[in-house]
Amino acid sequence: MTFVGKLFVMVNLVISLMMMAVATGLYTSAIDRTEKAAKGSDPAGLTAKAKAELKDLLAMIPGVENGWRMAYGDLLTREGERVEDQRWYSDELAFNRFKATPDDPCRTIVLMDNGQPQPDEKVRRRPKRFPATDNYGKALPSIAYSASALKKAQEANLAELAKLDKAFREDARLTNKLVPPRPAKGLREVLVDERLKREGILFEQEAVDRFFVKTRVESAILRDRIASMDDQIKGLKATLARVKKVDGAKGVR
Repeated sequence: MTFVGKLFVMVNLVISLMMMAVATGLYTSAIDRTEKAAKGSDPAGLTAKAKAELKDLLAMIPGVENGWRMAYGDLLTREGERVEDQRWYSDELAFNRFKATPDDPCRTIVLMDNGQPQPDEKVRRRPKRFPATDNYGKALPSIAYSASALKKAQEANLAELAKLDKAFREDARLTNKLVPPRPAKGLREVLVDERLKREGILFEQEAVDRFFVKTRVESAILRDRIASMDDQIKGLKATLARVKKVDGAKGVR
């Protein structure tokens, strides 16, 4: 019994020493979680550091919140302007597509040298515009107006073509009434007619060639006569000049 009691005492002593060592370690390496401020080489407690950081962050909230409010307000303003811009550009596109006429032509945007639209001084946030013209300098109407004009022109053209076809048919009818159409010819008859036509054309060509030869001969004779008369005129002028020098007759022509 004495041995067992001594054993328990020794075990209790060992456990006590171990607990003392653990406690000493925890005490010496303990983390300061208090609100104690820093003093000398002793750092401030974690709670004090957390409060200082929280104070700095809370001080930043008004500036950030004001920036966010300004940005949010500007975003709402721009969203409202974007709706108005969409409606304006939609109206302009609809005007150019469906409503523009030669008296009130399509409108195009004035671009600056950098390719950006030139602002309009009279209307805020709107580009400057001017009436559009085609390649010939005429006012440019809308697509719908041009399509309507094209359709009317096509209808008028079709009506004129119908009148022309009707006139052709009436002319053919009246011609057939005056000279009834001959029955269709056979191949041999067609060849004979073509041969006769060719012979007639050759005969006319020979006659014309003879006429051209005669004309060329007469033209050559006339040119020779004209040259001879020009020489005679020159001789007469020379003789007249000599007579004027000899007689001194100024009134002689």
